[in-house]
Amino acid sequence: MLPFVLTALAGELTYVERELPTRLSGLYASEGAELRVVDLVYERLFYWTTISSELRSRLVRRYELLEARTVLRLYLGDGAVFHDGRPVTAADVCFTVDAHRDPRNPLDRHERFREVVAGCAVGPEGTADVRLASPVVDARRLLDLPVLPAHRFAGTAIPADDPEWRQPLGSGPFALAAPIVAGEPLRFEARRSPLRSPELDAVTLVAMDGAVDALLAGDVHGVVEVPPADHARLVARDDVFVKHHDLRRVWFVAFDPSHARLKDPAVRRALDAAADRSAACASLPEGPEHALPLCEPVTGPFVPSSPYYRRDLAFTTGRATVGEPFAIRLGYDADADREAPGLVAALVERWAKAGARVEAVPVPHAEWGEVLREHGARGRFDAVLDRWQADLRDEVGPLLHGDGASNPFGWSDPEVDALLDRAHRATTDTEARDALQALHARVADARGFLFLYEVDVRSVWSERVQRSINAPVHYFLDVDVWRIRP
Repeated sequence: MLPFVLTALAGELTYVERELPTRLSGLYASEGAELRVVDLVYERLFYWTTISSELRSRLVRRYELLEARTVLRLYLGDGAVFHDGRPVTAADVCFTVDAHRDPRNPLDRHERFREVVAGCAVGPEGTADVRLASPVVDARRLLDLPVLPAHRFAGTAIPADDPEWRQPLGSGPFALAAPIVAGEPLRFEARRSPLRSPELDAVTLVAMDGAVDALLAGDVHGVVEVPPADHARLVARDDVFVKHHDLRRVWFVAFDPSHARLKDPAVRRALDAAADRSAACASLPEGPEHALPLCEPVTGPFVPSSPYYRRDLAFTTGRATVGEPFAIRLGYDADADREAPGLVAALVERWAKAGARVEAVPVPHAEWGEVLREHGARGRFDAVLDRWQADLRDEVGPLLHGDGASNPFGWSDPEVDALLDRAHRATTDTEARDALQALHARVADARGFLFLYEVDVRSVWSERVQRSINAPVHYFLDVDVWRIRP
């Protein structure tokens, strides 16, 4: 355990993540501690409010749609500056948009962005004019991007290991005090401006064993992801607050469509029934009941809080058998055993009762991305168990489209592809909702993927930490109001 003492300054907050990020990238951050902490350093062009899920911007004072809704003109406000004192301008906004469009940057989930956003140009009045390939429901939904400082880069082709990510320059409420060193705590110092005025003076991110014990001993202020086994001893205490953190993440199994037995819809239906989602969720060591469950069964690719989720669909139930027994080699991210202990074992046990002999193969987390990318599971596994973090855009195309960059086996269903295309071409919320609700039902029926459960996490904070609002997925969007009671 690291020797932290919390008696230095009342405005300094120290919290624990399972692992420390090795970079802090406003371009590539997509999961875990890096995704959460990026909002300390960077200001997003647009963001969703935590309580009402409305799209807002601290940088854009107004916007308008031009040229038959194919140009989104953004008028920036005053007062936004990078941590080196330079103002945030339309050139930085367009640079950020173009970096996300640049095909040389390996951004697997940006297929939709690159299809819709055709470019960005600085207008004569200092506006950022984002050009669209065709009208969409609300282009702002695609622009929840951390704004990058154009003057720090030679061009829009930026590698994932660029030196900038070791001590990035942003315009958010905090700045990283020193370059990232592997295994060392990350300290962020407040950078107050006309746009952001955090009450905290500093935030320190650490990783350690025994994090919950350190919290109870007063050595740290909070733990972002609490192991389920620790929930029971925390909820009864009055010196800490246990909070729900909505990851918007669903667990699924993807099948190899060329497998001799798994290509049979009847076999997939039997495995669906045998999965017994409710029993698997009940097996998690959560402790006392919570208002929001840690694990909730799902009927398809969208989380229950999504407007595209279909609550009218029934789970496949009943006694299930695959017929003649056969073997399945199931690959999964080794971190799954820590994130949701028991879920992998429960699935293996239930499928064995249905006649499927499962060899569960954990893959180190650092190698797991290659299994998922560009159909990388083919020839290595018969099925994979993973989780999909749909973010607040509810984007599932990279996973479900036949050409999706995150589709493990390249499973393809013409109806699914057509519904995704229809949703992407939609110009009203109603058209998009109808297409995506139909998509949810079609994926559930086709069973090329079995979507199992949404599993969130609990965070725990000292009762001294006040107004600790955590935003879905991103966590620290509302960090300005956090404070520590003396």
